[in-house]
Amino acid sequence: KSLGERLESDVVIRASGKKSKHSNIVAMKSVRPFLDTLWQMFEDDTGRPPNDDSPVFAGADGKRIESFKKGLTNLLTAADLLFDRSGNRRSAYSFRHFYIKRQLLADVDVFTVAINTRTSVEMIQKFYVPEITPEHRAASLNPKWDS
Repeated sequence: KSLGERLESDVVIRASGKKSKHSNIVAMKSVRPFLDTLWQMFEDDTGRPPNDDSPVFAGADGKRIESFKKGLTNLLTAADLLFDRSGNRRSAYSFRHFYIKRQLLADVDVFTVAINTRTSVEMIQKFYVPEITPEHRAASLNPKWDS
C-alpha cells in the first residue's frame, strides 16, 4: 500500500495476554508512524522484515523484550512525569488507564472500549467511570434540543 493508504487503514494488533489468550485490538490511527518506525528498526536490526509472529517491541536479535520497567521509570523520571498531580507513581499501566479514560471522554461507548481493551464493562465502570466528572462531560450535558 502507499503511505497514504496505510495511514488511512485500520491498525489491527494481535495481542497476547494472560493464559496465552490472543485477540485483535484496533489501535488509534495516530500510532501508525510509530509502528512504522518500530518496523524499520526491526528490519535494520535483524536484516529482515517482521512476520506475523514477530513482537512489536523487539531487541536487536529480534526477540521479544520482556520488561520495560527500568527503562520506562528512567524515561518518566527524566521527563519529570514519574508521579501524577495526585502523587501517584506512573507505570506502563498508566498508558492503558489514559487510553480508556480518553476514549470514554470522547464518547466512545463503554462496550466498545471494553472489547478493544479486553476487559469487562463492569471493570471499566468500577475503575474508570468514577473518575469522569460532570465537568468532563459538560459538552454532552448541554445538547441542542429540537423544540
